[in-house]
Amino acid sequence: KADGGVDIAEIRDNRERLAGQIVSVRGQVSKYTARVMNKNWLHIRDNSSQQDITVTTQDTASLNDVVLVKGRLVLDKDFGHGYVYGMIIEDATLQVE
Repeated sequence: KADGGVDIAEIRDNRERLAGQIVSVRGQVSKYTARVMNKNWLHIRDNSSQQDITVTTQDTASLNDVVLVKGRLVLDKDFGHGYVYGMIIEDATLQVE
């Protein structure tokens, strides 16, 4: 878990309270897609949950990197064309560890 941060299970359990706030979370990149809608998209996982969380960023990472993510938690984000996220961390900064 990131110093002063949360893990993915805490984000999921407290999503309403954390909505709109900047969150810090550490996880391993389980999926990475570059340059879609002028953003890099990644999914990260940690040992607190079986589920991952989606992150958008201008920074880059590689599959299986452990990263520290810091960005705004947004709920019910609809990008159109069927791309709807119940929870996403947007415009994050990444630090590869």
